[in-house]
Amino acid sequence: MSQKLPAYGIFEGGGAKGIAHIGGLKAAEVNDFEFIGVAGTSAGAVIAALVAVGYSADSLFDPNNNANILSVNNIKPLDLLGVDKWSQVKNFEARLRRFVNWTWALGVLGGISRSPGVGSVVRDVWRTKGVFSTEKIRKIVNKLIHQKIEWLRATNGTTEPPLPDRVRFCDIDSKIVPECCPLKIIATDIHSQEMVIFGPETPDVEIALAVAASVAIPLVFQPVEITWRHNGSAKTALFADGGLVSNLPVWAFEEEKQEFERITPLAPRVPVLAFSLVDSPVKQVAKPDAGGVAAADGAVPLKDGLELPQYVGMVARAAVYGSQSRIQRYMEDLYVIVLESSLSVLKFDLGINDARAAYQDGYRSGAERLRRTMRIQPGKVRAELVRFHDGVLDALNLHRSTRTLPPITRLRVAMIQRFGDRSMRVTHSINMDQDSEDRLKLDLRGVGAPEAYRTREPAFLLLPKSRAAGALPFFTKYELALVPSHVVSLIAIPVFEDYGAWSIAAPALRPQPLGVLCIDSEEDLVLAFADGHFLQALATASAACAPLFGKS
Repeated sequence: MSQKLPAYGIFEGGGAKGIAHIGGLKAAEVNDFEFIGVAGTSAGAVIAALVAVGYSADSLFDPNNNANILSVNNIKPLDLLGVDKWSQVKNFEARLRRFVNWTWALGVLGGISRSPGVGSVVRDVWRTKGVFSTEKIRKIVNKLIHQKIEWLRATNGTTEPPLPDRVRFCDIDSKIVPECCPLKIIATDIHSQEMVIFGPETPDVEIALAVAASVAIPLVFQPVEITWRHNGSAKTALFADGGLVSNLPVWAFEEEKQEFERITPLAPRVPVLAFSLVDSPVKQVAKPDAGGVAAADGAVPLKDGLELPQYVGMVARAAVYGSQSRIQRYMEDLYVIVLESSLSVLKFDLGINDARAAYQDGYRSGAERLRRTMRIQPGKVRAELVRFHDGVLDALNLHRSTRTLPPITRLRVAMIQRFGDRSMRVTHSINMDQDSEDRLKLDLRGVGAPEAYRTREPAFLLLPKSRAAGALPFFTKYELALVPSHVVSLIAIPVFEDYGAWSIAAPALRPQPLGVLCIDSEEDLVLAFADGHFLQALATASAACAPLFGKS
């Protein structure tokens, strides 16, 4: 049985699209990840809460027999909202379309007169601040959590403290139920317009109530009132959708991650897997031009393939969530797993075929993202780097034997990739466990790995000489302190997606590298670097590592 890899899981909000999260969860399980903390917003909060108490992907949805966590509990998706209320909403939707059409022709009063019922629904929303209550969601989520915790406690023989009817965050403490992991739910305090994180720091809050608050999309759901302890005193506030402040809270376990890595300093860094929900790519259909003839390439302008509701939804999503993508690029050990889904956010009346398709879309896109981003599979990457290390060591010692130099027994190897617009960083390494520079961010204008990346050809660095001459540019004094004094020389070689790039004589015409492999030693490797045959062997060996970097 393969060893489980610890990770933190973050689940994005997206309404009915959240079913794709289960497929993404399955992809993570297949790749042997085990979550040591989960967080979520809106629909992602529902998934995170169930994962935190031990539900697996198969127990949430099994595409082989169409069983899912709702059906085995005799619950339909619309039970989360109320069937009668949903029927009213669908009727309102039809009336609203008539209202809009007649308003164009007759004005607002004419539209209302031709679309009876629209005004009453608008008045109800005005009064309650939302169409649906979240109470049904709260009850169902609490029931599912309660069932799981009750079963785990019975299995473990745990009787104290007693489990309350409404499960709180303190009731899933791993000290009481070892199978549980820390959970954080994001919601928006409407009055203060601030984010509130419900979790271990709010132990007496009901988990399902926090989930309901995080789910409460403005105007679609009514706001949720929660009372909790804050700075030693009770505080009550109204809450709405956590996506208003952070739809993908990738930072939620920053301190816990650092603490975990301090306890296990020689273990690989813990990745943060952030599952993000996106629309499936828009399929463009060729339309004839004014003369009845399709365009030469069969394509039409993208705007012509979008209906108004889809366009408005995409604009709203960009406005609320788009700013987060820039922040995510600069987070350490963050891997955004993009899950595609063709479901609309409010497709709550989906059938089993819709659910299965959404699950499969999530699994397919999640598994592909994990496959291409192999650097988050430390075991597989390490095995490939060890093979690369051994091959380079053999070639290097063969070169040294012709000059009667003593053999080298150990090298350090690092995979280095782009990080943001102006930096590079180590993503994986071997034989660097006792050193600290794998945390360095290298300026793209610098020497060594950045130089090889920029110039698209091998680069060499003699570190003692460079230090003495002050020839390590774009390093702060704090970064220089991380470079170990025992390292003498470094060879950096760019890694290309296609090995054929090396046949291009002019380096400037070669494609952008996927990244750089660095080999360094306590010995002077200048003679090896000057040997064209050795560099050729190094280029060949590096080509085998190209899949580790993913596509550019």
